Amino acid sequence: MDTVVDPNAKIEKVTVTASNNNLWHIARNTGTTVKNLQSLNPGITPAQLKPGMELKYQKASEQRVIFGWKTISASTVADLYNHANIYDYTRKLNYVFPRVGR
Repeated sequence: MDTVVDPNAKIEKVTVTASNNNLWHIARNTGTTVKNLQSLNPGITPAQLKPGMELKYQKASEQRVIFGWKTISASTVADLYNHANIYDYTRKLNYVFPRVGR
């Protein structure tokens, strides 16, 4: 999971209203994430939050993000799913892969 910022959202300001406010409550009320609040307000800690303080925020959400891909080949599939006869299974997959992609 990672914070994904809305590409159309502008950086705005929110005013801390209560002494018991924390970053999670502020993030939830403004439609952003704690990570986004921390990146736009570097060095801010919960102990520093005081009523009347202004924080920058930008609309963001937590989403599942794919960071990389594994290469798929007949031998990797054969190794993962058919431990008995890898060579024979690899040969069959090498035959099928080009035909499936069409």
